[in-house]
Amino acid sequence: MNKLVEAIHLRKEYIYRKNFFSPKVIAKALDYASLEILENEILGLVGGRGSGKTSMGELIAGLSAPDYGRIEFRGKDLCRMKEREIRGKIQIVFQDVAGHIDSRLTIGKTIEESIDCCKKIKKKLEPLGMMELFEMVELRPSLVTCSIDQLDEIDVKKVGIALAVLWRPQLIVLDEPVDGIDASIRGQVIDILQKIREIYGTSYLFISKDLNAAKKICDRIAIIHNGRIVEVGQAKTIMENPESEYVKQFVESIL
Repeated sequence: MNKLVEAIHLRKEYIYRKNFFSPKVIAKALDYASLEILENEILGLVGGRGSGKTSMGELIAGLSAPDYGRIEFRGKDLCRMKEREIRGKIQIVFQDVAGHIDSRLTIGKTIEESIDCCKKIKKKLEPLGMMELFEMVELRPSLVTCSIDQLDEIDVKKVGIALAVLWRPQLIVLDEPVDGIDASIRGQVIDILQKIREIYGTSYLFISKDLNAAKKICDRIAIIHNGRIVEVGQAKTIMENPESEYVKQFVESIL
């Protein structure tokens, strides 16, 4: 398969103060991290809290730029692409879906506005209709008049996926889409993502703390620790025959 995304030696730091009088603190999120995502591939990016996985996802989604390094999307420098172009090709589903949706709007209105925006940016694309989207992500039609804060956990996840897939992007970044949720809900989300991939050939960057969840859907898994990619391999190989000592300990901790 051809490369869709290549992230090369990415470095990202954040500067903050604990309070007004305290000195500046530099937090290193990524430390010359590199990875590749192939066409029609689900790549898992798995690591513990503070490992840099969400920062990597935000950079690849074009939400911010690296301090050092380069991201190529089909060989084109992502940082030189216009925001409209990125949005048409790459979408992100945030971990906190509800926090990124206006609770004053109904789900129907939220999706309608996104469809209108998609039509303006991807003029040659006929976006999916409202009910087509609801059917694809297995949302009940009656929810069209509800607000996001009236939905249960699984339906919130489905709305986030619907808002991403309506653009028919080549890549969707999924920030911890199944972490911390019930196993039955997790299975539903994974099944929906697999169905979308089969229909559109969508690639995913599947970000998670949960190695067991990642192995159920991912073709390959990249393990990130302290801002560095420490090991990349087939999901089965990572689980059964890890190379680095850190990954061995990581795997053992969940068995």
